[in-house]
This record gives sequence, C-alpha cells and structure tokens, in this order.
Amino acid sequence: MSGELERLPGWDRQLDQQIAAGRWSTVGLFAHLDDPERSNRFGEWWAVNKTEHSTLIDDLIAGRFVRREELIVAPTINIFDWFTPITGEEAVCLLIERCKYKYKPDRARQIGASWRQKNTEQGIPATYPVCYRVRADFTLKWHAPKAGPCRKDFRYLQKWNFPDEATKDSLVFWVPGVLSDSTSKDVSQQRQLLSDTRVRLELPAHHMSDFNKVALVAGLFLAHSKVTGERISLVVRTDTCVTGGGRLCLSWGEGDLYCDYWDYGAEPYDGVGVLALGVEELGS
Repeated sequence: MSGELERLPGWDRQLDQQIAAGRWSTVGLFAHLDDPERSNRFGEWWAVNKTEHSTLIDDLIAGRFVRREELIVAPTINIFDWFTPITGEEAVCLLIERCKYKYKPDRARQIGASWRQKNTEQGIPATYPVCYRVRADFTLKWHAPKAGPCRKDFRYLQKWNFPDEATKDSLVFWVPGVLSDSTSKDVSQQRQLLSDTRVRLELPAHHMSDFNKVALVAGLFLAHSKVTGERISLVVRTDTCVTGGGRLCLSWGEGDLYCDYWDYGAEPYDGVGVLALGVEELGS
C-alpha cells in the first residue's frame, strides 16, 4: 500500500509512511485529505487496489479514517542541534560579542565566574557544562519527545491548553540541579530566593528572575542527561501555566522526562524546587 500511495500527486509522503507503519486507525483518513482533488485521486487508487486491501473498504467508503491520538509525526532529532554545551571561554566571548547587552570583557568574565561559583557551591562537578548555546524554535509538545525519553512521548499532554512558547536564540547559564534550599517553599518564597542569590553573586537583574518557560527547561533536562548521563532529581517548577492556572512542572520518573501540573502549583511541597537560570538573548 505504501509504494502505491507515494505515486499519487499531492500525496503527503510522511502520511504515507505513517500509514505503512500502522499509525492510523479506522475511526477519517479523509479528514486529512481535505483537498477534493487529493480525495478523488485516493478514491481512484482505491478502486484499483481494493481487492488487496478489502478489509478496509467499508471503512474507507464511510469515511471513518482518523489519526490515532497518539500519532507522532516528527522524526527523531538531536537535542544538541538546539542545546549545545559550550565552554566558559566560549560563553564569555558570546557575552561580549553577540549578547543583547554587549557586556564589557571584565563584566562578562565576572558573570561566567559567578555561575561557576554557584555550581561549585552546589557540588556540581567542574566537568559539567555551566552554559548552553540555545537555538530558536524548540517546543515542548513537538520537539522534546523527539529529542529524548519523555513519558509516553508526551502524547498525554498534546491537548493541554497552555502557551508552548518556543526557545529563542540565546545563551543560557544554569545550575544543573534544583536550587539549594528552594524546596518546601511557595512560589513567592522561591522567587525571593532566586533574587537573593542573584544579588549575592552580582549577576545581571534578568538572571534568576523567573522559573522560565517549560520548553527551555525541558530541553536543558534532556541535554544535560545526554551530556552527563545524570538525571536531575526532584520536581522543578516552570513559569508556564495551563488555562485555569495550573503550573507545569518537570521531573524524571521511571527513566523518562515527565510533565505534569496541578491547580495548587504555587504552594510549598517537600520535593518541588526551582532551577537557577540566566538567559541572554543573542543578536546577529
């Protein structure tokens, strides 16, 4: 069936591959073929080939083909195409040459040193990347499940109503672990802890200023796991919320990255903390 469908004018090759892999069920293939010309040509093909595929003919005529909810249409991607670990020296150069604020050399070096200091304070090995070069357009729903192990390929959250804000072309400093003393605190207390830490380390005002978007945090989780083989423990809050106010959180569970939310996401919990991130947007 796959080989025949490829020859139809206007046929979606990716859709063809999905059909061949059994990723469509009999419930509106015609729902995808919204172009009458494409639908007609498929009907012509079927009239010739229905004997070979007779078990589907009644469903086809009735138009009862639809995509299974769990269908994943994107190919596997390399997380390092979006999140590339870089050295401290490379980060300093980007701070000086390409960051929005165009830092002077001494200030750029101080920022890099302060982030390394915080990593050392938390016992992070010196070999772990403190900074990632992040490319634009990475999202939670579309890219994360293709970039690393995600619970049920994140099929369960595809219909959640939240702003899946894509990453921006940026430089991201971080501590790859839940910020010390950030658990058992509510959202306001966690924000204050971030602010106090930023002031102590003499970092720019926009560093450690929020919990960051879920796509960015998920990408960092996946990239860090691939670089080090380590999976960050506990649950991490993000700034992304579903309609109604439930705050999205990320954690590792049973070997997969897990995303969840709850209506009381601002309250303190023993196992829920935050990440310390410093995001610098890059220019041309």
